[in-house]
Amino acid sequence: MKTYLKYIYILITAFVLNSCAMEEPYNTVSFQEVECTALYDPGRLKQMIITSKGDFDKTFKTTGTPVDFSTHFVVAIIHPSTQKETTMKISTVLNKEQSLVVKYIVKYGKEQTKKTLPNAVVAIERGYINCDIAIFDVSDLEY
Repeated sequence: MKTYLKYIYILITAFVLNSCAMEEPYNTVSFQEVECTALYDPGRLKQMIITSKGDFDKTFKTTGTPVDFSTHFVVAIIHPSTQKETTMKISTVLNKEQSLVVKYIVKYGKEQTKKTLPNAVVAIERGYINCDIAIFDVSDLEY
């Protein structure tokens, strides 16, 4: 029995040491969340890449710091209108080679008397503009 436990210990130790030595395949990209209000209801979940102030202004009214489109572009997710208290937040933006992975979280609350248009908007450095961009709702995966 002692020999069996010894082998298990060696395997676990080797696994832990190997996983610590592995290089993380994704790098976190710095991003700035943008507070804004969507101007129209898309009717369904809509994901957008916005590269100009003109296009941004057609979709959103900024209530916070405006985006400098000479140095950044925007990834936006607009939820359809809802009467539930709903918040959306970008959790991470990751880079792997020529791909960006944008993860966001949606949290639902109580019913409200008015409808809202929840959204999550993130400004990312323009150097990543030519990357493939994948956008994922990770609400069920976050603890």
